[in-house]
This record gives sequence, structure tokens and C-alpha cells, in this order.
Amino acid sequence: MAQAAQEGGAATGRAARELILDVHADARGDVRETYRESWAGAPVRQMVRSYSRAGTLRAMHAHKRQTDIWTFVGGRALVQLYDHLTGYHRVLVLEQDMTLVIPPGIAHGFYALEECLLVYGLTEEYDGSDEYQFNAFDPDFPGADMWPGPPAHPGYYVRSERDRSAPTLVEYAAAW
Repeated sequence: MAQAAQEGGAATGRAARELILDVHADARGDVRETYRESWAGAPVRQMVRSYSRAGTLRAMHAHKRQTDIWTFVGGRALVQLYDHLTGYHRVLVLEQDMTLVIPPGIAHGFYALEECLLVYGLTEEYDGSDEYQFNAFDPDFPGADMWPGPPAHPGYYVRSERDRSAPTLVEYAAAW
């Protein structure tokens, strides 16, 4: 069974949980657990695989209904978590054999420190209706200057057009 490495924001009732996965290895290879329904409190309805080149920033967004269960199966990423209602903010580095359970209301994004392969489960099927995004470089976001790379140079990062044109944190909060 996976071990909880650290929890944050527990006083808010919305805490992201970082889990270090147990690996059971022998001469044949290994087996590792990547998900239990008890970690998220809901069944997984969709599985997604995401490959990111080193230097990719997958920017800040949250869901009102959906829990994300991220498992890094290769590479390392700097992850930021943020709750705009409480001010909870956390920065961590996730790597292979680590899982992060992200409940509704916790904004999340990551920067690929090296090539990364992320497999994640969603408790809702993705259709775009539960996606609330804000600009990862907005000066009102406490983690705006914590992304690796040249400070105040958002053009340095590999980002989607959607991430580049994301609303401000104030606009995000108003839409919440």
C-alpha cells in the first residue's frame, strides 16, 4: 500500500495528498499500486496519459467536481497547488513512483524539469465544463515567480496557447 508522504491544507477540508508508491520487485520485474478508490473517495471515470517535453509548463487550473489522481511513471516535475479561497499554496517535486491526489477546488499545474510521463485518473469524464484556469505568471498568484527558469520571462516556457491567454487570478476567482 502507498504511504502518505505529506498532506497540505487539511484544515480547509480540501487537502492534496502526496503518496509514495510501494514497489514489489523480484527477478521478473516489479508490481506497484497506482490507485485505490479510498484515496480519492470516488471511482475513476477516465484515464489519461500525458507526455511533456522538458521545459513544458502545464499551467494552473482547478475543478469544482473532479478529483485528479496523478502518477508520474517517468521523469520529474515541479508541481504547484493553490486554493484561492484559503490562500493554501504548496510547491513540491514529484518523480517516478509518486502519486498526487488533487481534490476539487485545489488549482494545480506543473513544470517538466525533464521529460515526464504522467498517467492520471479523473473522477469525471473530461468535457471542458469543469475546467477553471488562471495565468501561472499572474502577480497575484503566490507561486508566479517560483517556476524554474528565467524569472519574469514567460516566453521561456513551452506552453499552449490556452495557457498563454489564461485569465488573471481575479477573473478566475470571480468565475469560481
